[in-house]
Amino acid sequence: MNDWLEKCKYLKNGLKQTSPSEEISYNYLTQAENTLKTSRISIKRF
Repeated sequence: MNDWLEKCKYLKNGLKQTSPSEEISYNYLTQAENTLKTSRISIKRF
């Protein structure tokens, strides 16, 4: 098991399993797309 995952067992609240959320998924996708756009712009400047 990954070390970081093993350490989570000892955190006060540990890891919690949650139900899938379309809103959260959409937000992650939007952030990823924005990061990709920014990266492409930065690459073009060099």
